[in-house]
Amino acid sequence: MTEKLQETFPPLFDTQTEIRKALQRILERISHIILTLGIIAMVLSFTRLTILGWKMNIIADLIFYVCLLLVVALRKRIPLTIAIATLIATTGIDALISFYSQGLINVGFTMLAVTCLTTGIFFGARAGVSVLIACVVCITFIGILVISGNSPAAELPSDFLSAPQNWITQIAAFTALSAISLAIIAVIMNRLKSAFGKILSQTEDLKKSEEEYRYLADNMADILFKVDMEFNIVYVSPSIEKICGYTRQELQKKNMKDLFTEESLTRAKDSFFRYAGEALHKKIDIPLMEYEYVRKDGSTFWGEVKGNFVYDDKGELRGAQGMIRDISDRKHITKEKSELERKLHQSEKLQAIGQLAGGVAHDFNNQLTGIVGFANLLKHSYSQDTKIVEYADNILTPCRRANDLTDKLLAFARDGAFKLEPVDIHTILDEVITMLKRSIDKTIRIVCNYDIKEARVLGDASQLQNAFLNLALNARDAMPLGGQITFLTHAVYSERKKSGEQGSHNRSHDYLEITIADTGVGIDEKIRNHIFEPFFSTKEKGHGYGMGLPAVYGTIKSHNGSIDFTSQKNTGTSFTIRLPLCKNISTARQAIKQEQLHLGTGNILVIDDEESVRKMITVALNNLGYSVTAFDDAFSAIDYYRESKDQIDCVLLDLILPDIHGNEVLKELKREREDIKIIFMSGYNPDDSAHTLLEEKPTHFLKKPFTTLELSHTIAGLLDNN
Repeated sequence: MTEKLQETFPPLFDTQTEIRKALQRILERISHIILTLGIIAMVLSFTRLTILGWKMNIIADLIFYVCLLLVVALRKRIPLTIAIATLIATTGIDALISFYSQGLINVGFTMLAVTCLTTGIFFGARAGVSVLIACVVCITFIGILVISGNSPAAELPSDFLSAPQNWITQIAAFTALSAISLAIIAVIMNRLKSAFGKILSQTEDLKKSEEEYRYLADNMADILFKVDMEFNIVYVSPSIEKICGYTRQELQKKNMKDLFTEESLTRAKDSFFRYAGEALHKKIDIPLMEYEYVRKDGSTFWGEVKGNFVYDDKGELRGAQGMIRDISDRKHITKEKSELERKLHQSEKLQAIGQLAGGVAHDFNNQLTGIVGFANLLKHSYSQDTKIVEYADNILTPCRRANDLTDKLLAFARDGAFKLEPVDIHTILDEVITMLKRSIDKTIRIVCNYDIKEARVLGDASQLQNAFLNLALNARDAMPLGGQITFLTHAVYSERKKSGEQGSHNRSHDYLEITIADTGVGIDEKIRNHIFEPFFSTKEKGHGYGMGLPAVYGTIKSHNGSIDFTSQKNTGTSFTIRLPLCKNISTARQAIKQEQLHLGTGNILVIDDEESVRKMITVALNNLGYSVTAFDDAFSAIDYYRESKDQIDCVLLDLILPDIHGNEVLKELKREREDIKIIFMSGYNPDDSAHTLLEEKPTHFLKKPFTTLELSHTIAGLLDNN
C-alpha cells in the first residue's frame, strides 16, 4: 500500500522531497541576503589575505564563499540536490581545513555539525550518520597530526591545542551531540512520514469521494444547484445544459430568477423568504415544491425542487442548495389521468342520468299511449264532427311534442334504437347538408370531404340523421358572423397480416370516423363538462329543452359508437364520431305506410300492466274488428294462453313488466306454440334484449306511444304475412 501511495503521490509521501521544497523556497527567499553577505565575506577574506598572507584556512573560507555564491546564483539552473550536496561538501571541507590549520580554535565543530544535520535532514538519517562517522574519522586523524606536530596548527603557541585529552573531549562531545541531533531528526522524520501517510490516505479518500460525487453530479439527470440569498447562482451541475439548454458558463452571467416563469417566480420568492424567516431561528425541513421553468429556447418545463438552507461557520444564513427534477412527463401523465378520471366520472354520471331518463320516458310513454290512443279513437269515431276532430288534434299536437321529448330522452338513455339496418352514412350526410342549406346564411360555407367509398353502418337512419343534423345546426348557431362547416369521413382500420403471405398486410376497416367541425365561437371551458347532460342549455328560455347534444350522445352510444370533441375559444369546435363499419350488406328502406286504417278479424291477446294502455288497445282493436282478451298479469296471461293457444292469432306483449321480462314470456309462449305471432310494445329498452327478441320470427315491434293507424297496420301486416 505504501509503495503504491508513493508511486501515486510521491510529493506528499516523501519527507525529504517536502524538505527539499522547503529549503528551495527558503533559499529563494534569502538568496539576496546570501549574495550580499557572501560578497562582504569575500571582500573581508581578501582583506585578511593581504594582511595575514596566504593562509590555508583563509583560502578555504574564500573557496567556500565562492561556491556558496555560485550555488545561489545558479539556483534555478542546477538541481537542488546538486546545490545542497555542493554546499555540504564545501562546508565540511572548509571545517576540516580549519581544524588542520588552526586546531581547536575555530568554528569547525559547528560547521561539521551543520553539515551532518543538513545531510540527515536532506538526504536522510543514514546519510547523516555516514557523514558524522567520516567527520569523526577525519577530525581524529587531523588531531593526531596536530598532537604529533605534523600540522600548521602545531606551531600555534597554546598547550590547549596540543593536549590529547582536549581533542578527545571535543570530538566526543561533537559526536554525541551530532548523534543525538540525528536521532531526533530521524524520529521527527518518521513521525512526519507517518503524518504524511495519514494525510495522503485522507487526501486519497477525499479525492475518491470528491470524484464519486463529482461523477454523480456531472452525470445525474437532475440539476444540483446552490444560490446565495440574492438568488445568484453559486454552483449548478452540468445537467442544466441538457434540461435547460444553458451552459454553466452562460449561467454565471444569470440569476436563478431568470429561469422561472413569472407566476412560478412569484411563488418561489414568497416561499423562499417565508421559510428563510423561519430558518433564522431554527433549522427547518423545506417541503417538496413544483415550479415552471423557462429553457433557453423559450419552452417551459415543470421541475420538482427539494432544497435546504446553507449556513456559514457562525450559523448565519448564506443561501440555499438543492436539487431540481424534471417532472414534465409526470405532470403530463397526471393530467391525462385526471382527464381520464374526469371522463370516466362524466360517463358514469351520464349513465346514471340515462337510467333515470329511460325510466321516466317509459312511464311517460305509457301515459302518452293512452292519451294518444283515445284521442285517435275520438278523431276516427267522430270524424264528421269538426269540433271533436279539432279538440282531438289539439290533444295530439302537444302529445307529439311530448313524444319528441321522450324520444330524445330515450336516445340519451341509449334505448331508442330498436330496429337496426344497414345505412349509408354518406347518403344521410348529404340529406343533412341539403336540409342545412335551406336554413343557413350565405356567409357560412359548407365543405365536404369523404375519404372512404363504402360508408355503411348498422343503425337507425332516422336517429343518425337527427344526430348529425343537431351537430350541424349547433355549428350554424356558433357562427353568427359566418364561417365554415366541414363534414369529413375517414376509415380507421387495423393492420392484420394475411396468412400465407410473407410481409404483406390486409387492411380491415373497423370504424368510420365522422367529423363535423365549425369555425365559430367555441364552447366555453366552464360548460364543456356539461354539454351532454339532459336539460342543460345555454340558449334563451323557450328556444330549446337542452336535449340536443344529450340525444346525439345517446344515439351514438346506442350504435356502439363513441363521440368526442375539441374546442378553442374564437377558433371553433370539432365533434368526432366513430361508428362500427359493416360490409357486404345491402341497404334497405322501409316502405311508406298507408294513411288509412286497416280493418281485420282475429283473436288478440294483450299483456300490459298499464290500465289506460290496455283499455285503449282493447277499444281500438274492437273498433277495427278484432276480439281482444287483455291481462295486466303475465302469469295469468300465460295460463290463459296454454288453454286457448289454438284460438289466439296474435299477442301484444309489453316488453317491460313488473315481475317478468318480455323475453321470458316469449319463451313460455314459444314453448306452447312455435309459430305464434308476437308484437312487442315498449317506450323504453334498458338493455339489448329488444334486438335479440326481434330476431325471433314472427315478431314485430311497436314503440309507445303509437297511434291507432300504426296499430292497425302492424297487426294487419303481421297476420297477413305468413
